[in-house]
Amino acid sequence: MLFTSILVPGIGGKECNKHIEYRVIGQVVENVKETKVNCTEGYCTHVSVNIYNIFTGYEWGCRSDMERMLGNLAIISPGMTKEIEKIEGTCNNLTSYTSSGAINNVDYEVYVNCFINSSTNRSRLSIANISNLIFFSIPFFIAKLFL
Repeated sequence: MLFTSILVPGIGGKECNKHIEYRVIGQVVENVKETKVNCTEGYCTHVSVNIYNIFTGYEWGCRSDMERMLGNLAIISPGMTKEIEKIEGTCNNLTSYTSSGAINNVDYEVYVNCFINSSTNRSRLSIANISNLIFFSIPFFIAKLFL
C-alpha cells in the first residue's frame, strides 16, 4: 500500500526545517537529521511515502529534496510516474490533490497539499490536515498489522 503526503508550509525563501529519511527494501538510502535550511525554491516541502516492503520514508525540506526523493521513487516504481507528475504539478500550482488506486497489484493513496507561507496557513495545516493524514494512513497501518 502506498501513502504519499506533501505539505508545503512555507513560500518566499524563508527558513525551512530539513529532515529526510527513506528506505528502499529496508535499506537506508538517505538519512538527514533535522536542521534549518534556507530554500532557494521559495517554499518548504513535506513528503511522506509508504509502499509496503518496497519504499518508505519522509522528506521535509526544499523542492530539490522532494524531487530527489520522487526521482528515486520513479526508478523503483515506474508505474508511479503519472502520480509523481501530479504531485509536482500540485506543488507548482499550490493546490490540493488526492488519489488512490493500484499499480502492479500494489495499492496506493496520494494526498498532496501545498501552502503559501503564512502563520494562518500553518495553523490550518496543523489542525485541519492532521486529521486527513491520519485518515489516509489508517489503511496502511491496518494492512501492516495483518501482513
